[in-house]
This record gives sequence, C-alpha cells and structure tokens, in this order.
Amino acid sequence: MIIQESFAAIGLALIVFLASLGGSAQQQVARLSLKLGRRDTLLVVAALSAIASAAMHGWMGQFLAKLLPEPWQGIAAAIVLVAAAVRLMLPKIIQHLAEPTYSLGAITLVLAARQIFAPSGLVIVAAGICGMALYPVVIAGALGGICGFAIAWQIPMLKNGKSAFPNVRLTSAALIIGCAIFIAIFV
Repeated sequence: MIIQESFAAIGLALIVFLASLGGSAQQQVARLSLKLGRRDTLLVVAALSAIASAAMHGWMGQFLAKLLPEPWQGIAAAIVLVAAAVRLMLPKIIQHLAEPTYSLGAITLVLAARQIFAPSGLVIVAAGICGMALYPVVIAGALGGICGFAIAWQIPMLKNGKSAFPNVRLTSAALIIGCAIFIAIFV
C-alpha cells in the first residue's frame, strides 16, 4: 500500500509539474526573475506560494471526497481533470505588470491568486477526490509546483515567447485526458 501511494505521489508530482509549465504563475516568476534579477527570495516566495496552493487544493479535494458518495467520486475527479485539460489547451492571455514590485508580500499574493484555478491545482483536487491521503497529495503537488517555479526562476529565457511551452501544454492535456478516461472507467 505504501509503495502504491509512493508511485501515485511521484506520478502526481510529474503531472503537476507538466501542467504548471507555461502557466501564468510560472510566467510571472520568469518575468520577475528577468526584471528583478535572480534573487533567492523570489524563489522562496514562489515555493511558499506553491506549498500554500497545493495545501489548499489538496484540502479541497479531500473535502469533495467526503462530500460526494463513493460512486460519484471517480466521475467528479474525471470532470475536474477534463477541466484542467481544457485550461491547458486554451491559449494563455496574461497581463504583464507595468513595473515590477520589490514587495515579497505582493509577489506572494499575485502568485497565489494565479494558482487558484490553474490546471496544476485542478489535478491536485482530482487526486484528493480519488482518495489519495492529504499529505502525499500536498507534498507531491508542492514539489511539482516548486520544480516549475525553479525552472522559470533559473532559465527565464524559456518564458519570453508569447506561447511558452505550447507542445508540452498540449501533451500534458492529452495525458490528463487519458487519466480522466481511466478514472471514469475504473474508479
């Protein structure tokens, strides 16, 4: 059982990482990294917002799992995953900040707000609905989000284009739709 939970958590972290690539929060970190320089505090703030977002989404998944009867949990998780895939397939329209702020609190709030309905967060909610324990869901989701932010912070040149990581986002959407179909049929 522990091995299955471990593999599920690793898979969740990978899917969250792939779903976060090219997202609005990751692009914001890349943009701030270019404008403000690669300050360590920017990465710490991004990591804290990823942890808070994963905790919120994990809790929401657990709440919905307790709220829904067991036969409906798989269907609800599949619907949430399809919503995440649709969000990944839509083009990103992001408002750029006119001038960067040096306030870590403001940066944290902006990053947290951009992650509320992000596809990576919806994947975490679906994992919580499927019955994964709260701590593995939160840890895996946070690791996936932190890795996405670390790439944006370390290599911001990847994020300068209008549509960053379009092929990865479409591949992630296809992978998530495959997971949704599997969950709808077998869970």
